[in-house]
Amino acid sequence: MPVSKNASARQARAALKRERPAEVADATAPEENGSSSKKMKVDHEEQVNHLFNVKSEVQQVFDMAQKKLVFKIVNGIKDSQNKCSVDAMWKRFLTLNDRETMRMGTDQSLVNSKEEMIQIIEALERDNLVMYASEDNNVILM
Repeated sequence: MPVSKNASARQARAALKRERPAEVADATAPEENGSSSKKMKVDHEEQVNHLFNVKSEVQQVFDMAQKKLVFKIVNGIKDSQNKCSVDAMWKRFLTLNDRETMRMGTDQSLVNSKEEMIQIIEALERDNLVMYASEDNNVILM
């Protein structure tokens, strides 16, 4: 006697259900009201680790003196295509005298690290003054 497609599909599902562990079968079994929602256990340690690993979504605000200094560096070392690398910018920043790189009247540097310089470049990009190609680590003056 030929077996219909529906009957063979039911038999295959029944065989799979028998092979599954009991906890998986219970998690996927429909509830009394007919809905088939799964309930997950909440792992509090995983949630805490996720919260600590998430980067801050807040953009750091840079003042005009910082932006002006970085723009001046880009303008000073750009090539014929108005491009320069971030590494060349950082080298140029390190060779500038303290009067240009420090805040007026303080001992605080305008740019504290190369990463901060990249963040300032990204702020200049939001202001539509430069373009930053992070793949190539290049800054293009517009």
